[in-house]
Order: sequence, then C-alpha cells, then structure tokens
Amino acid sequence: MPPQSQPAVFGHVHGLGVDSVTGVAYAATHGGLFELPPAGATPIAAADLGDPIAGRAQDTMGFTIDGRQMFGSGHPDPAEQSATPNLGFITSNDSAQTWQTLSLGGEADFHDIEVVRDAAGALSVYAVDARTGQITTSTDGGVTWHSGADVIMRDLTADPASGTVYATTEQGLAVSDDDGATFEVDPDAPVMYLIDWVDGPSADGLVGIDPDGTVWTRIGAEDWQKRGSVSGDAEAMAYSPVPQPVLLVADARGIVTSDDFGATWLAVVER
Repeated sequence: MPPQSQPAVFGHVHGLGVDSVTGVAYAATHGGLFELPPAGATPIAAADLGDPIAGRAQDTMGFTIDGRQMFGSGHPDPAEQSATPNLGFITSNDSAQTWQTLSLGGEADFHDIEVVRDAAGALSVYAVDARTGQITTSTDGGVTWHSGADVIMRDLTADPASGTVYATTEQGLAVSDDDGATFEVDPDAPVMYLIDWVDGPSADGLVGIDPDGTVWTRIGAEDWQKRGSVSGDAEAMAYSPVPQPVLLVADARGIVTSDDFGATWLAVVER
C-alpha cells in the first residue's frame, strides 16, 4: 500500500530564508516549504497560508538560500514513493517547485546548513549531519564532503571573507578557523542558541539569540550588544541584507521581521 499523504501543517519551523533578488521569504517546516507574505503586509494566520509549495510536504530539516538558489536536506514527503528516509543534500533553482539531489542522496540528514560564497564566487557549505553529529564541509558547492569536529550544537554560521565558522553550544559560542575541523569556545561571547552572519552596510558581524530571548549583535569592532528580544522560544532565525536588511524570526508569535535587530517587530504570519 502506498504511504498516505499527510495534511499540510505549518507547525514547527526548521529554517527561514530570503530570496535576495525578489525579496520573497520562505519557511521550511515539517510539512513542507511555505512562501511567506511580504513584510509590511497585513499579517495572516498560519492556517491561511494554504498548502506548501508544489503541494510537497517534505520535512525540510535544513534550509538556506544563496541568491535565488535554495539548498535543503531532511526527509521525503510521506506521499512520495521513496526507498530511503533521507533526502541527502538537495537544491532548487525554481523557488522550490522542483528539487534536485546534489549529493549524498538517501544518506545525509542535515539539520543545519550554512552556505557562503567568497569574493571569487566559490561556494562553501557547512552542515551538521544528524546521523553522525559531525560538522561536514564542502568547498565545491556540495558535491564532495569531508568530516569535521563532533560538536553538540544548535546552530552554525560562517564568515564568507575569512571562512571562520561559528557554532552555538551549551558551553558558549564555539569558533573554528580550520573549516570546522576543531573548535574553541569564545569566553567573551554570550551563550546563544541561534546565530547568523550579518552583511552590514558599513561593517559585517554576527547576530544571535540567547536562551532568554535576547537578541545580541557584534558588528565590526564593537563588543557584543543587547539589541532587542523575541517572544518565547525562537525556532529559527535568518538575517538577509538584501533587498532590505531584515531579521526574520519564528517564535511564539508566529513569523516576525525586524529592521533594527529586534527593538521593534512586524508580524508576517500569526500562530
């Protein structure tokens, strides 16, 4: 008997991303990938988002966007015939209408993915494989991979210029200068569980959320600063510098955006 299709459910948000060309934001969930209303529009209820893109309820555990190209990992739509439980490393160039397997098909289950492009255009990928607990790195856009450190972490990001990798752990912010092979905890950083890289208009840096919901930034040469707060437990966070700088967060309110690192918020989707 073929697997039964599950009803579309917005539910828990695994990842958020913004198409830097169109400005359209997306949420990756247990029940598929959803296109979000534009920031500034009248917020809508999660139940009114309708079906996931292309009607596909794949469990996209890891998700990010580089330009217009989407990258993901996780588990297939229960309604699709699949001999394996894991998607591997997949990509979409048509706003999630279709997906192609780049590598590790049927094998990898990445629960966090960070894609960075250097000044020469080379694409590096940093991911956490839920099967092994290892940070896994690719320097050729996700075609071939090598294993890094075993780190119990919640989120990771990377500096495109230096290649420095940052991971959030219970001990504090862990930093790697060797592509994720080894990490050391930064004693001066707050303990955070979500983090992302900030491409700022005048200086780059980091934005993160701590267990109490406080939003922190470290931009350029400045020290860590408290900037705002979220509501309840934040499930996912993404920063996008274009078309307009925006911080996108999924928390107890739903999905909200901020252009001042959490001092003020606009609701996009309400739970």
